[in-house]
Amino acid sequence: MGRIIGVNTTIAHHLVFMGYGHWLPNDPRGSMSDEVKTPLLRELGEPHYERKRIQPSREELRTFWKEAEKRLSHPVVWFNASRRDVLSVSVETSIHELGYTCYACAILKNHIHLVIRVHRDSGRAMWEKIAIRTAHAIQGVDGIPSNHPVWSDRPCDIFKTDVGAVWKAVDYVRDNPVKEGLAPQDYPWVIPYDDWPRRKR
Repeated sequence: MGRIIGVNTTIAHHLVFMGYGHWLPNDPRGSMSDEVKTPLLRELGEPHYERKRIQPSREELRTFWKEAEKRLSHPVVWFNASRRDVLSVSVETSIHELGYTCYACAILKNHIHLVIRVHRDSGRAMWEKIAIRTAHAIQGVDGIPSNHPVWSDRPCDIFKTDVGAVWKAVDYVRDNPVKEGLAPQDYPWVIPYDDWPRRKR
């Protein structure tokens, strides 16, 4: 189950698109899910909502993923440079055609972060529309099977209800590529979040 986080007036959405099979609902590190739909995966353990305070060892993670990959219906796909290029074009096209305003974007090795201004579409609707378009763009490309789901089916929409929270999300997303060993990402279609005064975070 995807998580919709936030209760007050929303001014932006932090959307996370996790690659299929990369962060399962019962991941030993914790996840943003509270149920495991697939019986074979359920055998590997119960979900723990949010990051666990005490994180598993690398050996525990390797053991979990070795067993998990055997139970997945599709192969786990990583987004190399050429695949990230395809995804960036698709995200840009989606943002323009759907009329969204994007404040930050990071296209990483196994997931995407977007910070998008509130819109007539709900956060979940925005996630679903972009997920469908980007999946179609990359299916059958660069060795990815044409029937591959590409994304986890658990939408992640984190509501941002004040300016400081939006800035925090924007900074987090901007910093993500370098943290993952990638070059900084600067997309011309991303609108700087400068229409609001920056507040102390």
